[in-house]
Amino acid sequence: MSFSFFKQSRPKTPQELAKAVKDSLMALDSKTVAEVKALEKVNTFSSIVELLKIPLNDIRVSISSANPTGNLALEEVEKNIVTMRTMLSGDGEIEPSADQVAQLTLEICNEDVISLLFHKLPTLGWETRKNLVHCWSILLKQKVDSVFCCAKYMENHLELLDFLVVCYDNKEIALTCGHMLRECIKLPTLAKYILESPSFELFFKFVELPNFDIASDAFSTFKDLLTKHATAVSEFLTTHYNEFFEQYEKLLTSANYVTRRQSLKLLSEFLLESPNSNIMKRYIAEVRHLKVMMTLLKDSSKNIQISAFHIFKVFVANPNKPRDIKVILAKNHEKLLVLLHSLSVGKGAEDDQFEEEKELIIKEIERGHGTTGQEVMFLYPPYNILFLFTVGDKALKASIDLTIASKSESLLDNYYKDLQEFSSGLQKETSVIRQVASRAVQDLPARLESGAAIAQESLEAVGQAIDNVGSTVSEIIGKDLNFASNDGFSNSHLDGDSGNRDKDLNFGGNAKPYSRIEALVRGLQCNIRTYCDEVEESDYNEWTMGFRVEEKRKEIERLVEENGVIKEIYDEIVPKIVDEETFWCSTFIK
Repeated sequence: MSFSFFKQSRPKTPQELAKAVKDSLMALDSKTVAEVKALEKVNTFSSIVELLKIPLNDIRVSISSANPTGNLALEEVEKNIVTMRTMLSGDGEIEPSADQVAQLTLEICNEDVISLLFHKLPTLGWETRKNLVHCWSILLKQKVDSVFCCAKYMENHLELLDFLVVCYDNKEIALTCGHMLRECIKLPTLAKYILESPSFELFFKFVELPNFDIASDAFSTFKDLLTKHATAVSEFLTTHYNEFFEQYEKLLTSANYVTRRQSLKLLSEFLLESPNSNIMKRYIAEVRHLKVMMTLLKDSSKNIQISAFHIFKVFVANPNKPRDIKVILAKNHEKLLVLLHSLSVGKGAEDDQFEEEKELIIKEIERGHGTTGQEVMFLYPPYNILFLFTVGDKALKASIDLTIASKSESLLDNYYKDLQEFSSGLQKETSVIRQVASRAVQDLPARLESGAAIAQESLEAVGQAIDNVGSTVSEIIGKDLNFASNDGFSNSHLDGDSGNRDKDLNFGGNAKPYSRIEALVRGLQCNIRTYCDEVEESDYNEWTMGFRVEEKRKEIERLVEENGVIKEIYDEIVPKIVDEETFWCSTFIK
């Protein structure tokens, strides 16, 4: 005969559990919040209590006696949340029932329990909140009859997402809400809502909160919003480009080291997403963003310098750099080169790739400023091919010498053959380039017309430069490769018919004659800086005092008729940048 003194309670069904959770949450009142905090303090400092020989149970009893009903309700909530966690994920020995999980998910949505759980978060204890986060991550993924019930519930109660965002201001529940929010962000529709919501702007404040744990958690959520769903992010940035990057610039220039570093890394991540290619093109075309990256290159932190470089390099490598970007890079090229030469990530495989990228960027900055020697580009119209010759005998010879020294003997013969092919084609290309350039000068547009006389001299220099390249390569083959041969490079092979060079550069009988002085004057007139830059002559003030626009009207009309570019520049900068009198005064004094 067996005697049962304690009746074993029957496990709750999913419907009963959902209703029990709802009833216990509704039983909580505002006084319970203070009691929870008091109980947590008692648990935290229990060791101190023991040292003081104060009975811990007496303290708990005294706290509970203040509001026994509220405390019982809190305990009931805790018990129900633990039961819900067990039903959703099992207890370690028994696996959860798929039918029960699906039924519980459906009942929680039908009973409107989710809204209660969110709003009662400040009342719950730390352990209960942790269990709730675990349950929430499971509930969101549950599909009942091909519908994600909890996700659908959130789509119908979007204000709950705003509630979770705002809770970053409550340090008691900030981390709990952050976890639950990131679970929601995994769903594209919910992430898109937060991006478009006014509450999104609060993240720019939350990521700089003084509490490091909360600020870091807020940044994790912020990062997920900008990286989880590329298409939604692209649409958002396209629509809110100016507002977003105005706020983001504050993060990049923050006094907080962690904020600067995290925001730099995040920027490179979401800008390089393929759906954001148009955003990236727009970003790297703006001077204000380039200035921020250049400032960060000077940061005292090496890590920030490296992160800034990976964005700065995109500005420099952009083949379609706007004029303003080119001007900034040119004006600051010396300082930039000093910074880049001193920049290093350390040792290892990453260092090799970084050094390669750095060298390319350095060369591009030097090339853009014209410090790598004479660089001449020609467009060959029949095939639309861009030819680039970098002339500088010492640099060329040093480069080839270095390459040869690093290669094995078995490859030298291949180099020799390649150079032979290069020499045989170079003479033909030189002749074609001269002819094409000669024809092109006849139809120069107005802005380039003033360079005709200078172009003649430049083309002459190009011809000589190409001959110098041939001489250098010939010398390398004969001396450095020890492959002396009558069939190799020779000066005569590259010189061609030097007597015909002057004939080629005559530009034909229809070319417009220019003296060099006249060409330079027209060049100044066609340069926008002539009218925008300050004149440095000492007698300029005296000149301007006696200058009257009305007295020069006929001369102005003649100038505009002869050179249409002046009128184009006038319409562009007057009165936006300079006034009419200053413009024409600059024209005549220059």
